[in-house]
Amino acid sequence: MRWFIAATLIACLSPTLPAHHPDKENHPVHPRIDLIGPLGDRLPPSYRRRYNRPSNIAGKISYYIAPSSLEAMSWHASKHRNAYKDHKPRTVMHYFYPKPWEVLKIGPRINTVNMADINKRPSALPEFEANETLQDVIQKEDDALQLLQTAPEEGASPSDQPLLPAE
Repeated sequence: MRWFIAATLIACLSPTLPAHHPDKENHPVHPRIDLIGPLGDRLPPSYRRRYNRPSNIAGKISYYIAPSSLEAMSWHASKHRNAYKDHKPRTVMHYFYPKPWEVLKIGPRINTVNMADINKRPSALPEFEANETLQDVIQKEDDALQLLQTAPEEGASPSDQPLLPAE
């Protein structure tokens, strides 16, 4: 057992003893030459780049793994357009509706220090409901307030019932 511990200590500590930073002043540093070079300079464009859609097999696999991924949704749309069956050319979709950041009226927050500005802002409700308060809505319905105040006795939930039946 002592030999095992001694051998382990020697093996663990021996690489760290002579370790030091390279001496760049006394030893010149030569850059490594890349003999093979980057691959793919003259390769043909991929199927995805040529047709703007994933290949049929890759899209089907990605659809079964993660249906909400971009690859799967693109494959699904291309499949419904019969792009794989009819060998259709490159398709670029155009959308002719405004973007969300163009439609939303985004502005500064309401000034809570000066509350007079709130009455000047237009209401999001229709005109016939704009000046209506909760009290007006309750008064429209005669029995609405009474229905809210009285709790129904029948139809209680199971959690309202006692655990053991009364005998």
